[in-house]
Amino acid sequence: MSWLIDLIKKILGGNKNRTSQTSGPPARSEGSQTAPARPAGTKPTPPTLEPQPIRQTPVPSPPVRVPIPPRPAFSRSMYVDAWHARYRDGAALERLGAYCAAREIGELHLYDLHRILRGSSNRAALHGAIETLKGYGISRFNAAYSTTGQLEQIGAHQAAYGDFTGTILEFEWWNERPRDFAGARSRLQAAADLDMEVLAYVGWLEVDEIDDLADLVDVLHLHAYRKTGTDTFEYTRQRLELLENKAQKFVPIFSAEWDFMEDWLQKEGMNAAEKLYDKGYDGWNHGAKKTLAKVGFNYFRATEMMEGIDRSPAPA
Repeated sequence: MSWLIDLIKKILGGNKNRTSQTSGPPARSEGSQTAPARPAGTKPTPPTLEPQPIRQTPVPSPPVRVPIPPRPAFSRSMYVDAWHARYRDGAALERLGAYCAAREIGELHLYDLHRILRGSSNRAALHGAIETLKGYGISRFNAAYSTTGQLEQIGAHQAAYGDFTGTILEFEWWNERPRDFAGARSRLQAAADLDMEVLAYVGWLEVDEIDDLADLVDVLHLHAYRKTGTDTFEYTRQRLELLENKAQKFVPIFSAEWDFMEDWLQKEGMNAAEKLYDKGYDGWNHGAKKTLAKVGFNYFRATEMMEGIDRSPAPA
């Protein structure tokens, strides 16, 4: 029986050695960690995830709207024809800018914008041209229009670039048959919605048009198209008298076209034309003068003005 007892002891001793080798946690290096045992019947805790930033679609910045500069007490201005041919021509812009700087022309009325703004790809070039001319001391740029469709184009460009200080209506309602002031009024009302200065070229007025014009137009541009500068004020006097009791800014327009003042301006110059008008205006004694404000002179147009007509600085 002793052999049986020895066999039992050997078997029991071998199991004890195996238990000591396999029981207990595995060896680990210093600093390592072991997750605590999960109680039976429980679900594992999901791992904690780091919050990820929310990706947002970038929103285009609104256009930068540059405040319209206040109108100066005196502004010499000029219509620029063939603008569609000038605005991409660096040499033409330089010549125009230098011409204006030498003659203190600080305001331009731009024609032909509908030929430029019908294509949106032209807008950046138009903006660049206006920025170039600002370097010559020109601070006001008015968009000429004759239809509400053209106004929509102007408004779209203004929303994108803010280049214009005003609009100027070029619709001769007094020459329409029948006379179409209602058409002019609707255009001016649309222009007023663009939040710019509202200007209008005016030939002949009637009494029943005055109230609407005074309400809608910031600056009336009255044509004073004569052969010489001697009677330009008298030519506008009756129209000014119709504006009695209206707080209205106005600007006389002189034309350098061949059938008007071209020859006279070539001989006498811009200062002489303005001094003669002022002489008549200063001597005018009428109640309308109490509320009117003459804020400059306007010249029609760049092509004729820049073909040899001498222009000296504005009178003090």
